[in-house]
Amino acid sequence: MIHLQARIENADVVARGTDGYEWGSRIERSEFLLLGHVCPFTDTIFNGWQVESLLEELARAPAVCVGEWDSEARQNSTGAGPLSWNVATGLDDDQLTGLVGRVHQALRENPDTLQPDRMWALGLFRSVVLVLYLLRQNPVQEAAAELFGISQATVSRRWTTLLPLVEKVLAEHVPDSAAASAGRVVLVDGTLVPTWDWASEGTSMFSGKHRDTGFNLQIAATLAGELLAVSSPVPGSQHDTYAWRQSHFPQAFTDRESIGDLGYIGTGMLTARRKPSGQERPKADKVFNQSISTLRAAVERAIAHLKEWKILATRYRGPLPTFPHIVKTITALTFYKKGW
Repeated sequence: MIHLQARIENADVVARGTDGYEWGSRIERSEFLLLGHVCPFTDTIFNGWQVESLLEELARAPAVCVGEWDSEARQNSTGAGPLSWNVATGLDDDQLTGLVGRVHQALRENPDTLQPDRMWALGLFRSVVLVLYLLRQNPVQEAAAELFGISQATVSRRWTTLLPLVEKVLAEHVPDSAAASAGRVVLVDGTLVPTWDWASEGTSMFSGKHRDTGFNLQIAATLAGELLAVSSPVPGSQHDTYAWRQSHFPQAFTDRESIGDLGYIGTGMLTARRKPSGQERPKADKVFNQSISTLRAAVERAIAHLKEWKILATRYRGPLPTFPHIVKTITALTFYKKGW
């Protein structure tokens, strides 16, 4: 039997269990990722970001194991209530909890990946939060490490391990583009996702239109501004027409009425009309072009919402081969957030 107590940073005891803890007989580590690692021979340290998960485990632990420790810890360890991660992750509490559960299951089913009970430094829940935070807010890893109370190396390992899993477990939420667009007008536009200017890429990533380096993404949306599809990225030096033809859009939207800007002339889409060379633009063309611009505002809104994931808006700093996976992950998260 051991006795549990909780101390804060200055070593003051803020909670002490009144009953003994029967070591190893009732706490299953696979179900209690934090409490299951309490060691009877030394202090077990949990950082501030793990308090919420620890209290959640105490709430469902067998009473004979923790005695009065649960209520004492809740009374003395926190007064702010449960943390909310809406701003940091872009998901509400239910969506975040559901995503963590899926990632946990995926880790269990794949013995070649890191097991969830091995994430001692941060815990699985906050490891997933960390990955979403990096996507949503795009901080440098050193800043994220300081915020979460871990090392930059741990941030890098969690990112490398969990990003592909988040993409995998949410892939089912990405709708088939052809089915989602059935009976709808499709708005198409391109956007540049800025990246570092990698010397090894020469000028292939440089967009003359935007005067910056990055990837060209094609976005499809409805007249209501609802996202329909996101293409695979192509180098920023490529024109929108090239990026559109390289994507799955021509096949997915082959029978749809599609609207684009002047960059899509020659693709079969409905576009604005060019000004005749050496002539004034006819009044009818001005009215027509204004109508097209009004309709196309919806796809601009869809792009703006997609770029709420700041890694797409404030310069991607990671390896370029990883970027297609980031696009797929954010696309899946966007549809997951909207309830697809």
